[in-house]
Amino acid sequence: MTYAQKVLDTACLPSGISEIEDRVEARVLASRMRRLTSAFVDRQIGWRPALIVVSLLIMAAALLPANTVAQLPGTPNVTVTNITKNSAQLNVTADRPNWSRNWSYRLMPGGVCVQVSGSTQVTLSGLSSGKFYTYNIYDVFFAGNPCAGGEEASISFKTLNGEPPPPTSPSARTAGNASISLQWTSNGNGGVAITKWQYIKKVGTSPFESTWTDICVTANDSSCPNRSLFTVTGLTSGTEYKFKVRAVNSIGAGEASSESAAITATSGAPP
Repeated sequence: MTYAQKVLDTACLPSGISEIEDRVEARVLASRMRRLTSAFVDRQIGWRPALIVVSLLIMAAALLPANTVAQLPGTPNVTVTNITKNSAQLNVTADRPNWSRNWSYRLMPGGVCVQVSGSTQVTLSGLSSGKFYTYNIYDVFFAGNPCAGGEEASISFKTLNGEPPPPTSPSARTAGNASISLQWTSNGNGGVAITKWQYIKKVGTSPFESTWTDICVTANDSSCPNRSLFTVTGLTSGTEYKFKVRAVNSIGAGEASSESAAITATSGAPP
């Protein structure tokens, strides 16, 4: 054990330090005082002058206004409220007096850092239904990167289940014999298993049909939730068609895809 460590281990600090620790995150202050004391001792100034300097620092800190000594970053307190299928509200406070309500958040992993000033709340929008999200929240204290300068908290939540999101626009190609083959990609199920897929068609310049036709139903086809290919038959050769598809779960029908490119049904064997 070095001479400096012996001095630090045997030093008797004033009892008032416990109150200062409660007020000013004194672990930082204590660390600085110990480094200073060690510097004094290592330079052979002696332990008595070193303790005098430390005592003076403690008394000076006690005389400072609370809003001066308590400006160290604190771990944010975070809650999530008003969770819907597509949004949620972050509520943030910090563990230090006179907090200026400056904080930032980042969707994990690797999301963009967003800074918030003068408010304790922010609405997260554009979320997907039935999905888990994790955000890191930072108490902004130092200049520079607002997502790296202060203490960090993390919170996870799940959006409410909902109808399936729209799938990709179906690609359509002629399948011969007055039929057209459709292919699409699912973008999720809204948190609840898909029970069926459906399509509607547009014939020539007429509007899209108002009644959806089942592509498959899970009760009759166990592969239905993962279906991404279907051939529409019984069309008219030489007629132009467009299509939309959608998924359905127990909550309801999802939003329709955008329409496919126009394609003309043909007779004869598939190309």
